[in-house]
Amino acid sequence: MIACLQYVELMELFLQQYILKYNLYTQLLAPLDIGFIVTCPFDPDSGLCLETITTATPIGNALGLPLNTTW
Repeated sequence: MIACLQYVELMELFLQQYILKYNLYTQLLAPLDIGFIVTCPFDPDSGLCLETITTATPIGNALGLPLNTTW
């Protein structure tokens, strides 16, 4: 039971840090004249670019910017 509570506390801390980082990125990027965000396309065989897309998508959504993975 103690280990489960510690895990929940760690996940809550991680979520708080993620939200702080997410808000910081959107505040920094919002005043800039950005038209879209480009990232590498997800490769299902290797898993490459999944982290980039996962990070860029919510930031793009918050800024109202499309995410382009077709480059």
